[in-house]
Amino acid sequence: DFNRLAKETIGCSPADIEAMINEAAIIAVQNQKLFIDNYCIEQAYNKKVLKGHVKEDNSKRKQEELELVAWHEAGHAIAGLLLGTEISKVTILSSTSGVGGATFTIPSKMGLKSVEDLRNEVIQLYAGRCAEYLLYKDWMKTTTGASNDIDRATGIIFNMVSTLGMTEKNGMVNLNTLKINNDLIADEVSSI
Repeated sequence: DFNRLAKETIGCSPADIEAMINEAAIIAVQNQKLFIDNYCIEQAYNKKVLKGHVKEDNSKRKQEELELVAWHEAGHAIAGLLLGTEISKVTILSSTSGVGGATFTIPSKMGLKSVEDLRNEVIQLYAGRCAEYLLYKDWMKTTTGASNDIDRATGIIFNMVSTLGMTEKNGMVNLNTLKINNDLIADEVSSI
């Protein structure tokens, strides 16, 4: 399905796509297939784009962990859908790269982003952790599974506050150029 493949590889360079298709061809030959099918593409995508293989044996993952990852990824997907983001794939299959699950979105636009666009990205990133909370109803049971999401969201907010001039409180000012005290930036980042 070329439309699906195009959506799943948005943001990939032509070289990335070529490497993925070459890997899919190798996988097809290894599996004695006469042509590249969706299985070959999926395996190649995981290896070349996600930088790891899907773990064939997920039996060691506890049911509780699988449920948690499913809730986490569902949180990302539902928030994305509510914000008008197209979701191309959601998986809870773990990979050798350390990814326990993933939600893939198709950006509505490339290039310039508005404050609203950036805030929506942050909301979607935090939605996985929020879903964990909804599952357990106890902040003490939330996990480290959202660490990458929190890191990415914090980076977006930090840039909005410090360099992009995208806050009402500080206006259109690059606080890094002004050499503002980092505590002031941290306070604004936390408030957002």
